[in-house]
Amino acid sequence: MGRRVCSYDRAGYAWSEDGPSPRTAERAAGELHTLLAAAGEAGPYVLVGHSYGGNTVRVFADRRRDLTAGLVLVDVTDETAVTALQISRPLLAVQLTVNQLAARLGPLRLLGDALLPPDATPAARTHTMVVYGDRSMAAARAESWASVDSAAQVRATVRPRAWGDLPAVVIAAGGQPAEVTAHARRLAALSSRGRLVVATTPEHYVQNAQPDLVLDAIHEVIAAHGRG
Repeated sequence: MGRRVCSYDRAGYAWSEDGPSPRTAERAAGELHTLLAAAGEAGPYVLVGHSYGGNTVRVFADRRRDLTAGLVLVDVTDETAVTALQISRPLLAVQLTVNQLAARLGPLRLLGDALLPPDATPAARTHTMVVYGDRSMAAARAESWASVDSAAQVRATVRPRAWGDLPAVVIAAGGQPAEVTAHARRLAALSSRGRLVVATTPEHYVQNAQPDLVLDAIHEVIAAHGRG
């Protein structure tokens, strides 16, 4: 039986329209639900989130359990790291503002690959001016300013066995500090059918470095949901 795969850019990123503020995880989860409904994609869905995207799918799963078939979380943001968020938020906002100005005024266009992150995918490099354009930088800055509130929204979803028997695979990048792996293990324990997988790559973008690992996790969750 064939499966449909949907991916999207959150509001403000790449080709997506800007969205209203504040750019919190709860707002993003609501927009994801609206998007799927408007596209006519019937649930339940296996939700796959990487990094900050884990905030979105975790809030979605909490608010719309009826539409959630399972979760695959790939090196997701730690919602308990509030101090780190508070410290990094203004620094990140300044960096993103500089990147936004660079994209708007021309250096990004002139220097091309020299200003791209080393882990940029071939597709991202092809569409540099869109993927790393000034609108995307503005969207990232707005999310960073809302990051403390987003973390609080995600923390509110954490309860013993919060995911019940929802199939879930939590993937952590390898070689990380013990507290990072411990956070991933706690997430996996939120479901009676949760499992932690530690990648061999230390790369944050596990899906780029070890795509088969992520794909296998998705297939595992789909199969587990089918078994009920």
